[in-house]
Amino acid sequence: MPEKKNDRYYRDLVENLSDWVWEVDGNAVYTYVSPKVRDFLGYEPEEVVGRTPFDLMPPAEAERVAAIFGPIAAAQKPFENLENVNLHKDGHEVILETSGIPIFSDDGTFTGYRGIDRDLTRNRRAETLLKEALEALPQGFSIFDPDDRLIACNEAYKTIYEASRDLFVPGASFEEMVHKAASRGQYRIEPAERDAWIRERIHRHQNPDGVPFEQVLDDGRWLQITEHRTPTGYLISNRTDVTPLKNTQEALRESARLLDLFFSDSMTCFALLDPDFNFIRVNDAYAKAGARSVEEFIGKNHFDLYPSNARAIFEKVLATKTPYESFARPFEYADHPEWGTSYWDIKIQPILDDDDEVEMLALSLNNVTAREKAEQEVREANRELERRVEERTKELRESEAETAQTRQRLIDAIESISEAFVLYDANDRLILCNNKYREFYPKTAPAIMEGATFEELVDAYIASGENADALADPAGWKRQRLEEHQKSKGNTIQRLTDGRWLQVSERRTGEGGTVSIRTDITEQKQVEMALSAAKTQLEVANRAKSEFLATMSHELRTPLNAIIGFSDYIRQEIGGPVGNNRYRGYLDDIHDSGQHLLTLINDILDVSAIEANALELHEERIALQKTLDASIRLMGPRAEKQGVNIVSDVSADLPDIFGDGRRLRQVLLNLLSNAVKFSDAGGEIKVSTRQETDGSLVVSIADQGAGMDAMEIEKAKEPFGRVGTRQTEGTGLGLPLSLALMELHGGTITIESEKGVGTTVTTRLPVGRVLPQDGP
Repeated sequence: MPEKKNDRYYRDLVENLSDWVWEVDGNAVYTYVSPKVRDFLGYEPEEVVGRTPFDLMPPAEAERVAAIFGPIAAAQKPFENLENVNLHKDGHEVILETSGIPIFSDDGTFTGYRGIDRDLTRNRRAETLLKEALEALPQGFSIFDPDDRLIACNEAYKTIYEASRDLFVPGASFEEMVHKAASRGQYRIEPAERDAWIRERIHRHQNPDGVPFEQVLDDGRWLQITEHRTPTGYLISNRTDVTPLKNTQEALRESARLLDLFFSDSMTCFALLDPDFNFIRVNDAYAKAGARSVEEFIGKNHFDLYPSNARAIFEKVLATKTPYESFARPFEYADHPEWGTSYWDIKIQPILDDDDEVEMLALSLNNVTAREKAEQEVREANRELERRVEERTKELRESEAETAQTRQRLIDAIESISEAFVLYDANDRLILCNNKYREFYPKTAPAIMEGATFEELVDAYIASGENADALADPAGWKRQRLEEHQKSKGNTIQRLTDGRWLQVSERRTGEGGTVSIRTDITEQKQVEMALSAAKTQLEVANRAKSEFLATMSHELRTPLNAIIGFSDYIRQEIGGPVGNNRYRGYLDDIHDSGQHLLTLINDILDVSAIEANALELHEERIALQKTLDASIRLMGPRAEKQGVNIVSDVSADLPDIFGDGRRLRQVLLNLLSNAVKFSDAGGEIKVSTRQETDGSLVVSIADQGAGMDAMEIEKAKEPFGRVGTRQTEGTGLGLPLSLALMELHGGTITIESEKGVGTTVTTRLPVGRVLPQDGP
């Protein structure tokens, strides 16, 4: 039966598709296969019809695909993009992507599937090759999709960020990875700057400009990062470890810095010239020698400044690329003829570039005028000596005798001093020493011979056991002693095993030798140790004094409490009337005296506790405004009795503080009491508060009393340091105790006073003591 036109059209379309079209029945047996199967698997269509797709797969792959396809076929559902491996007729593997839809008859009966296969082999091979190429890169490589999620990264990338390896999962967002890596300390950033650093890093990642930038990891490695977007929105990121390059750059910078330091500070005159003999650079010494500033040289031609026939020398160095040296070359300044002739050691050194061409000429000059003139004088003197040699022979002989006599006098002088004297030459060999040196080290004395090296004498000294410090660690002590001797600066102390102490002073001579003086300082050390022992005894006595005062104060408080209590009981006539007004007055005196004595004892106890570091603060939240108001009220009757007015300028919104309320009240009452005590009738005391810009809290008590000079202020700060007349009441403990209590709170008390004008006492509590308004 001839094909219908539509069937033929459909078949032509199928057979010209790039994909392989197929149909299977309900048992997954091929009933139709397009000719494209020949290109995919090498089979003719008729070789495939009658077989199942699983027959064309390796056994393990057929089992895997069947497990996936079975439930789909049972549900008679379409499927797509099912990747599977088939075997070509010649045996090589072919990767296919299969999609299919179920086929139903007119009555709705399931009859099989119709679908297509797409050859993915080339794509998968390309992906594999790409992955292998990425893994072969020495740089760290990563790629993110347009949503900034990781698609892939190579092993080098993971190795760079080893501590964050587990974060590099396909699909992970860049922002999430950066946050977690930063929290692990992957990057070298300060904790306070971490959030800002993360924001900047994410912004730069999301807006790449392709310009390389650097990143420092926590282990000190430096990375160079390059990021750019593809036209389709993907982000490519490369990381290169540039730590060796950074280290090299740093080393070059340090070398350049040292070279620059040497160039600038050297006493030798240095200059750099280009091949045309123009100055590139000169140091300060060169500029000073030329009587010009450094700037006046730069860019100028050498021979414009110094015309001479030396140009041929410079040109020869340039042409032959070999250095030139000249010693004591005469030079006259054309613009300063009054300076006369000077003499210079000159060296011209060519500096070659990578192409072995002269890049610069290094010119170094040393002014040897003084040396040359001295040599000229010596030569003249020698000629004079030669003319008079016959005449001076006798004088020389006499001079030799005189020299020997002078040497003997020097030896006698050295022997007469009380210190040990030692002289070593430039090779550290003993030249001369006096007998005192041998007396200081009697056991080492046999080894002290002319020509012995310093190290040999140190070994003999250690072996003799005369040094107490060398006994525990001979090798360590030797290293230290050799180092001290090599420096030959300052003084060192040696402790001998016989109880003596020696001070060793060493200095270098002009010829490179060493002069050593040893002085017996045993008496001085004994005095120092005696003073140290006396200081210790004084500290023990001071502690004993504090303990005694504390004990006696406790003992006195018990009968005082009874005196105060019973006198108050009688004053209030609880047990009946007193009967005589004079007795009532006596009782008031007894009660007030007892209270005063109890206050004195309590102050002594507090001072003793502070000196013994035993006073503890009982800290809590304190309403400072209420504490100030209460203190002013308590001091009011006494001020009124003395005719003094207390004015309060305490802020209504004063913040609360954290501290010991009882101790702070004690401070305020002490200061107010002093202000009242030293104020005359009609005077005014002002209490004011303020909060400083740094958050600290200030309370000032200003009076118009007698005032103090600087010496009296310092005296008032000392325990029992009373200021005023002998009749002025008080023990001299209030202000020192207040100073100590404020110090325990981390605060301060400052005093400003002027004789006849008044005194202002300012207490300051640190910001750490000031509580917020809504605090606990």
